[in-house]
Amino acid sequence: MFNNHISSEIKKLGRRHAPLIAPHARLQVIFKNFEQEIIKGISMKILENKPVSMAEAKETMTKLERKKELSYEQKLALEHLKKHTQISADKAKKIAEEINGFIRLSPEVLAQIINIMPKNIDELRLIVSSEKFVLKEEELNKILEILKKN
Repeated sequence: MFNNHISSEIKKLGRRHAPLIAPHARLQVIFKNFEQEIIKGISMKILENKPVSMAEAKETMTKLERKKELSYEQKLALEHLKKHTQISADKAKKIAEEINGFIRLSPEVLAQIINIMPKNIDELRLIVSSEKFVLKEEELNKILEILKKN
């Protein structure tokens, strides 16, 4: 009974605070957005809070799965990540480094570029439209080149 109550509270908090940018965001909410929470009686503390690509989230969840049994929500998140992740975590990190090498984008936008892997300039413009500055045509083309070669 107690565990069901905790689980339902975490679900409510996850829905209320989950970022709208990606379906796997509930995973981030459960592990990163709360000072302390109880999952299956284990106390957890936030060590770091940063936007990550789906590939990095998949890698983290897979490591966690090896260490302990995942909750129902965590299993669903991992299943989603396995189905919809297009690249490996190493490739995602490499792409992020290359893009940050010539233009500094917010971590949220960078994660979304890596998650979506836009194929044309219009798709890329939609993703970067939330930035506080406008990217030039050559900067957008450079990002597309980096995505295509990886």
